[in-house]
Amino acid sequence: MCAARVALNRVLFNHRSLKPWVSTPHIPHTAPLRARTAAAQGHGGDSFEAQLLYGGNLNSTTHLLWRDIVKPGDTVVDCTAGNGHDALYLAQLAVTATGGRLVAFDVQKSAVEATRARLQFNLAPEALTRCEVRLECHSKLAEHVMPNSVSLVAFNLGYLPGVANSSAQNLITKPETTIAALKATTEIVRAGGCISIMCYTGHEGGQQEADAVQTLCAALPAQRWTVTSLKLVNRQAAPHLILAFRRE
Repeated sequence: MCAARVALNRVLFNHRSLKPWVSTPHIPHTAPLRARTAAAQGHGGDSFEAQLLYGGNLNSTTHLLWRDIVKPGDTVVDCTAGNGHDALYLAQLAVTATGGRLVAFDVQKSAVEATRARLQFNLAPEALTRCEVRLECHSKLAEHVMPNSVSLVAFNLGYLPGVANSSAQNLITKPETTIAALKATTEIVRAGGCISIMCYTGHEGGQQEADAVQTLCAALPAQRWTVTSLKLVNRQAAPHLILAFRRE
């Protein structure tokens, strides 16, 4: 079974029937939610159960899914570098002193600088030479990555975290460039790879962008792609995760 399908199974089927990343203690379901969350996150806090079912944290859950797909030596792409958290996590999964590659994009100089600084602080010099952070629109990614070569492409749409209520929040990802980047992404992801798209709808234009992404992903041919989504439906401001797995 390919890595992408294993990751998808963790989402679609009862996670308790699969091998857990980290075992978690039995917490009675009659216990208060806060107690269950604290107990799960305090013991195996990187488990699927702790992060999604108890913690309601889609970003951390996404990282767990990536971990089943990306292997050392892979090529990975972060289309929205932001503050560098996703780029660093992908680099730590894929890049070694002798192999692997990270390419990250952002149109904001502050985001590029923050991502480069985070990578420089956390990665060995040998691994750092295999990481590129480009001050460029993600719609240009096909100019820098070969077709059928990437195990995972990540999008975290919206605006740069930490700039709410500032003028920088006006600089957001746009449906036009996001869709162009997604179309290019479908050509660079290899068999067994994945496109991971986190959509935020709480800001102006966010719902329209999410709708455009959903429409494009729903139209991907089923013979080649398996597309699924995760959303916390009882949290109005929660993001919406769309995963497109390229089949073998």
